[in-house]
Amino acid sequence: MKLTCPTCLAPLAASDVNMEQLVGRCVPCDDLFSIADQVRGGKAAPRRRPGLPSGIRIERGEPPLPPADGYREAAPREAPAGDLLLRRRWFSFQHIFLLFFCIAWDAFIVFWYTGVTSGPAPWIFYVFPIAHVAVGVGLTYRTLAGLLNTTRIAITGGVLTVRHGPIPWLGNRELPVHTLRQLYVRRKTSRTKNGGQSTRWSVHAETDDRVDLQLLSGLESEEQARYVEWVIEDHLGIVDRPDMGD
Repeated sequence: MKLTCPTCLAPLAASDVNMEQLVGRCVPCDDLFSIADQVRGGKAAPRRRPGLPSGIRIERGEPPLPPADGYREAAPREAPAGDLLLRRRWFSFQHIFLLFFCIAWDAFIVFWYTGVTSGPAPWIFYVFPIAHVAVGVGLTYRTLAGLLNTTRIAITGGVLTVRHGPIPWLGNRELPVHTLRQLYVRRKTSRTKNGGQSTRWSVHAETDDRVDLQLLSGLESEEQARYVEWVIEDHLGIVDRPDMGD
């Protein structure tokens, strides 16, 4: 019997299942949940359609609501019904703070080098701020990307395309939809310099040959990640129905 996560449909390893308490743990989602429905009833509870989160817009091809039982028959993955175009805006209020911080930081660097180049100065005065220059360039670039960029996720002609712009950014992808097995969400928690915690979400695709591909990363909102996952899977007809066979 194969048990799966009811959220992302990832298969559960035997070490992540407690059969006495009927509890499972999904490593990709880092979630704990009951497996009683799967063990006793033969299927997991259906996933509900998530609400449209802020920062995301569907421009065409919005998938329909699922039937009342939460499942629907799989459409052929090689020929999805129509095109899908989804846009995610990167902007958040933290980018406004970062913008003013970058202005102050970069202004100090310009002021420093203006003073140094206005007259004879030791070489150390030129070398000392190089690390600060690198931080300023990197942070300014990242802030401008956050203010201006959107991620465009399109499914057309049997190809899933992920593009970031207008500021160039890593992570552009093209993936034939017939190779997709499922999508799932991962959570990454890290410690900040002040001792707090920062949580980011990413959306991954698993292909038929078990290759893991990251489609989106650095999302501050779990709702955005879950919605992107749901929309793509629903549009392609990847049915959330676990395999309960031997």
